[in-house]
Formats: sequence, C-alpha cells, structure tokens
Amino acid sequence: MLKINQLNFSYTRNTPVLENINYTFEKGKVYALVGANGAGKTTLFKLLLNQLLPNDGSVVLNGSHHLEDRVNYQRQLVFSGDEPHFLPYLTGREWLLFVLSAYHQKPDAEKLAKLQDIFDFSELDLKTEEYSHGMNKKLSMIINFMIDCQCLLFDESVAGIDPFTLRNIYDLIEETKEEKIIILSSHSRDLIEACSDQVLLLKNKHLGDINQFDDIFAD
Repeated sequence: MLKINQLNFSYTRNTPVLENINYTFEKGKVYALVGANGAGKTTLFKLLLNQLLPNDGSVVLNGSHHLEDRVNYQRQLVFSGDEPHFLPYLTGREWLLFVLSAYHQKPDAEKLAKLQDIFDFSELDLKTEEYSHGMNKKLSMIINFMIDCQCLLFDESVAGIDPFTLRNIYDLIEETKEEKIIILSSHSRDLIEACSDQVLLLKNKHLGDINQFDDIFAD
C-alpha cells in the first residue's frame, strides 16, 4: 500500500503547486494520472521518489516512511520517465546490472529473456550511445520490470515506443498489477483506456478520482 498524507508542495513561497494531496494506492489496480501540462504530475512523481521534499505531509509505502525509513522506502519503488538517460559508454546489459546491484539484486536470466521478447529488444550488448529514443525507453522499462520491488511509476514512458510493442506492454502491465502498485502518467487516451482501472485527475493543485476519461473535460 502506498499512502499519501496531507501532501503540500510549492517551488516558491507564495505559489503552491500541490495542496492537501491524500490518496491510497493498492495492488490490483493500474492508476492513470492525468492533467494539463504544468498541473504538477511530474512534481508529484518527484515527491514520491524523494527527489523533492514536501512542505508538509508524508508518504508511506508498505509501512516505510519516505524520510524516516528512507532506504527501505526507496528500494520499494522504481521510475521510468519520458527522457531516460544512460551513460553512453555502458551497454544496456551493463546498465541493467548496475541498477540491479543498487537494489542488491541479481539478474534473473529467464525473466530477462521474457522481457526482451515482450519488448522486441535484442540490443542489450550495444552501447547506449547507439540507442534511439525508443530503444532508451524500452531499456528503461525492461530494467524497471526486472527489479523486484513494490511500486512502478511511469511518466509518459511508452510515448515513442512502436505500436507493435505497445500491445505486449499493455498485457505485461495487466499481468503485473496483481503483485505491484502501478501508477502511470500519460496524455494518451488509448493507453489510459487500455491499461488503467482508476483514473486520477490532478487539477487546481488537487488530486481526485474521475469515473472515465471524458470527465477530464467536465467543469
């Protein structure tokens, strides 16, 4: 369970970005986070990742407080964003091994082979400087699915991935949701309708459930 409690954040003293955010995320659902550009979606992800610290409030993941039990908290979640960056002199495989080691985990060859097939990805032994934008995104998602953790965060992660792979990704997300908390941010209606069980709208600094995609446009 990922529980956000009374979260408030502002970049400048008099300009709040998020106010009184309260929400509980559980396994078994895929949560789609939607909102206009600048609404605070990426800011919320950065708060969940401890890349930003809230002015007030807290986040607790499976009993681990994001600040009081920071190491255990951080090891329970991973993030894949719109613009993944890798050290260009490392191969995809070397980067994968490096990230797994940071989580104190060893590679599972069978799981990796399955993910390579799902993502149609055979370039693990190329240096990442040779990767296209779409290949970088595929590597980022493969790494995240390889890590044994409790919460997956995706911020526009599938934008730019070829349509031949997308159906496989949708099926993988559906398969994974029973054992992990999955929160994805996207402007793609197709992705949201294909993958999500609950849509969350971030608007006017507040977060709330909506019943369907078209409710985004309701006053």
